[in-house]
Amino acid sequence: MRSKTLWSAVLAILAVAMILAMIISAAALHSRPKDAMPRQHYKIGVVLKAMDSEHWLAVRAGMQAEARDQHIGLVVLAPDSESDFDSQDRIIHELIDGGFDALIVAPVDWQKSASYASEAAKRGIVFLTIDEQVPGVPYVGSDNYEIGRKAAKALAERLPAGSSVGVLAGSQRSHAHRERLRGFTEVIQGETGLTLAAAISDEANFKRSASQAEAMMKQHPELKGLFLTSTPISLGAADAMANSGHNLCLIGVDAQADTLLAVKNGQIAAMVSQDAEAEGRLAVQSIITALENGTSPDDVIIENDLITKDNVSDFLENMEGAVN
Repeated sequence: MRSKTLWSAVLAILAVAMILAMIISAAALHSRPKDAMPRQHYKIGVVLKAMDSEHWLAVRAGMQAEARDQHIGLVVLAPDSESDFDSQDRIIHELIDGGFDALIVAPVDWQKSASYASEAAKRGIVFLTIDEQVPGVPYVGSDNYEIGRKAAKALAERLPAGSSVGVLAGSQRSHAHRERLRGFTEVIQGETGLTLAAAISDEANFKRSASQAEAMMKQHPELKGLFLTSTPISLGAADAMANSGHNLCLIGVDAQADTLLAVKNGQIAAMVSQDAEAEGRLAVQSIITALENGTSPDDVIIENDLITKDNVSDFLENMEGAVN
């Protein structure tokens, strides 16, 4: 008799537990915004500028890691080079036509991005940019104007008043390079005792930057420092300086292994960091939150550190730990 009573009690408890589970499940369904979709059904596309540098590989790695953590499918594509707008534009429109729920784009040419951004909006596709900030479009990445300001202050701290400095910047089709140059120029001209002797904007590649740095040093032998707005430009200028026998204070942008080693070895005075992996992770997080809430993504601005000989070992150790 006692065992029968005990069995009845167990069944009653199980029945109550099942009812509670059903109530909790129903409440969760009703609490989901009407426009939100089950996470496993999301189609998220990514179009980067290229996949030919450590920076973009790190961005992709961060995105893929976050997608795995969030159990999201992700398609990551890119043109062959950062100057190939036509190929990138074609890829973006193919994804727009492909029924994707969200797109993350690093625009090759921010001034030509309005057409595909507006088309995505018409289709109800959640859209944000990384690396390049486009007016009116949600953005995840660095404040590139502040990067330029930080670089100018770093040069001013290392050079005597009255020193002449120059800039090698990436193409002005890039909003990031434009803003870095603008921030740098405003601080140099308005807040320091330094003189801006020369500035060149061109495609950011090693060979061209090395040649331009060599020419600039010959034309302006009074130069004491250079601001370099990307890794290829930084490495090209460092190589040109080593071959010329000049000793300039170089301040660059990015936090790739080769530039960090150049800081450690004293070839480059400092790099203003960009956390590419964090940019990738945060972009995916922002998109997922927007999809689940049925809202537009929020802007996310990533902090930038000044990497010098004093702290570069910490960054290299963190980078090695991330790889391992």
